[in-house]
Amino acid sequence: MQQYVFKPKRKVDGKTQTSRCYSGRYKLDRDLRQTTVALGVTDKQVAEKKLSMIVATAQRRRSGLEVASYEGSNSRIKNALQWFCEDLRTRGRGKKYIDDVERFVRIISTHAKWYSLADIRPKGFLSWRNANSTKAAKTLNEYLNALNAFLNWLVQRETIPCNPLAKVQKVQASGKEKRVRRALTVEELKRLIAHAPEERALVYHAAAYTGLRRGELEQITWADVNLDNEFPRIIVRDKVSKNKKTQTIALHPDLVPKLRAKRAESPSLPVFDVPQRLHLLKKDLKAAGIVYRDQKGRQADFHALRHTFATLLHANGANQAIAMQAMRHSDPRLTAVTYNDATLLPVSDAISELPSLEDKSNYTHIRTHVLGAEGQNLSQPDAQQLRNKERDSLEDKGQRPDLAHNDSASHSIGNGSCGWIRTNDLVVNSHPLYR
Repeated sequence: MQQYVFKPKRKVDGKTQTSRCYSGRYKLDRDLRQTTVALGVTDKQVAEKKLSMIVATAQRRRSGLEVASYEGSNSRIKNALQWFCEDLRTRGRGKKYIDDVERFVRIISTHAKWYSLADIRPKGFLSWRNANSTKAAKTLNEYLNALNAFLNWLVQRETIPCNPLAKVQKVQASGKEKRVRRALTVEELKRLIAHAPEERALVYHAAAYTGLRRGELEQITWADVNLDNEFPRIIVRDKVSKNKKTQTIALHPDLVPKLRAKRAESPSLPVFDVPQRLHLLKKDLKAAGIVYRDQKGRQADFHALRHTFATLLHANGANQAIAMQAMRHSDPRLTAVTYNDATLLPVSDAISELPSLEDKSNYTHIRTHVLGAEGQNLSQPDAQQLRNKERDSLEDKGQRPDLAHNDSASHSIGNGSCGWIRTNDLVVNSHPLYR
């Protein structure tokens, strides 16, 4: 048998943070894995004693002996859930999160016919999950997360001895996403803004060029918008931001005059009148000739505008650190993979810019001043002599002496136009250095 106490650690913004309270792990005989319990105390000796009591209770239950119920185990779930939600509000959790947790716990309790805390068993939850297997894997895991948060809170308050759902595994979500989003192209975004009503067009433009989420846009006030600064910006307050941090978002120059006009016209109204129903966005997409769901099954819902923002950043050369900061992400995988639509990135252009491995010793590339460009650099005296010779030759033939003119024949080899200029058996570089 194994048992020990420890302080959990986690990384926040790249820094390791250690919990104030102890947790414990134990493994009984014939157990395949350890069981982790939150002890909710800061004193190590108290934590060890509390863990010993939990282990003793688990051993008695394993042996089939009667175990005395913890005080509160017979409390009604309805009352305990109310206390939990009140504590979440006190700790500053968002209204949507609290409402979701309360709704999820009630739905599962009703299905499993749980009335008191003592009724909660893995069998009831698994029965509900099997009956709702058509839901997205991410949704099923969110229900389990809500229950675990509720039950772990009860363990910390010493209302129940342990979390009865601690060993229930999550559904594998990778590759099973039901809601896959895509980014809009620049042309699609232009059409959407052009065909949508003015109020919604401003919202779409702001969402695609700031990356603000629907809930964040709804709570932005004019006090958060600074349009008179040298660098116009929006301040996302900690109470509004998903990660509970106050952050600043720079505004694109196209958005500034639109926001100024909106402020002058209706300074008392919300900055962004975010559409509450999906059918309004679908209506605007249809008017712009944009399909809501493409051939791959990816959809262009409101959150897809945040995907558009991330993809535009990457496609226009923003490095990973800048993209993460703009998206307000702490995990680089979210920025680089989850929110980045790789199908819209200029991969072909990047490949075509790779240095050639062909032998072009007879040619000099226009871009020899660029690192990695191939070609043959001439010294200034040689270049001057060659330029004079070619100018005299062209003047004798009645042609223009400008070696960099737009005659396609002088800029092409075969069927391509790669910037090479060939005259007789000599090649000159058209870079300004040699003009």
